[in-house]
Amino acid sequence: MDHATPGDIRRGLNSVRRICRDHSISGVFGSFCELLDCDDRLFTAVEVTAGNSLFHVVVESDEISTRIIRYLTAEKGGRVNFMPLNRIRAPQVNYPHNPEVVPLLKN
Repeated sequence: MDHATPGDIRRGLNSVRRICRDHSISGVFGSFCELLDCDDRLFTAVEVTAGNSLFHVVVESDEISTRIIRYLTAEKGGRVNFMPLNRIRAPQVNYPHNPEVVPLLKN
């Protein structure tokens, strides 16, 4: 996956890991692709659906992402998008009752 990641994003993800380690920042869970586990037969569908969101960094709150962004900007550490869990609101989805339909995440 590392070779498939654009250079500025790869540099940003590596910078986030280093910044969190050097400044003892907790509440950073990793990139979405690191956290996602799916059946091999669904991998292509997940990859196409998620696209570049696979490289977004999941954090506990927007305060944590703001703190990291300050370090990234100061160091010109690359490009990163964050998914702060305190800001995410998932809509209710009614999936069709069909054996061909498989939700990506289950509640």
